Amino acid sequence: MESLNELIKNILLCFIPMFIAIDAFGVLPILIGLTESIDGARKKKIISQSVVTAGIVGIGFLLLGKLIFWFIGVTVNDFRIAGGLVLLVLAVLDLVTQDEKTRRLPDQDVGVFPIGTPLIAGPAVLAAIVTLSDLYGPITTFIAFLMNLGIVFVLFVYAGKVVHFLGTSGTKAAGKLSNLLLAAYAVMLIRSGVEALLRNL
Repeated sequence: MESLNELIKNILLCFIPMFIAIDAFGVLPILIGLTESIDGARKKKIISQSVVTAGIVGIGFLLLGKLIFWFIGVTVNDFRIAGGLVLLVLAVLDLVTQDEKTRRLPDQDVGVFPIGTPLIAGPAVLAAIVTLSDLYGPITTFIAFLMNLGIVFVLFVYAGKVVHFLGTSGTKAAGKLSNLLLAAYAVMLIRSGVEALLRNL
């Protein structure tokens, strides 16, 4: 029973920063802008395509990330610091600018790029996957990632209703709050990476 509680706790600890990194609410207005002229069946296909693409990229990085680090001589602590800096820059840029994350593109393969990657599985998510895998293990991270993809899929399918319910201002506010939390998470990554490097010295 205790191990089950520990597993649930670790999944939640993985789930929350990953959800913040994906920033599904911040992506919703962009998704609507990219797919507003597309019919319902095609739109759902694009959403499925984007989630599958994000899943493949994220799981591939989860499986091969450390191998890539070993090959190029990078440690997990190096990546924590670099990933934290990238997350911090992305979060700050999104907090202080009003620009959309991407321009409108043709609907052909739009589910793969830019929605699947980098909007869903972007640098923030990949950094979170590797660091969380190191902290809580790959299986826990995998479960949390799949849970997040499930939520993203539901949110995207009902994107119009969600934005209508929250309003444009509410959606932007949710996105800004996510970016503020992401900035705090990025600082934690940088701090933990520096502390680990200093301990190793």
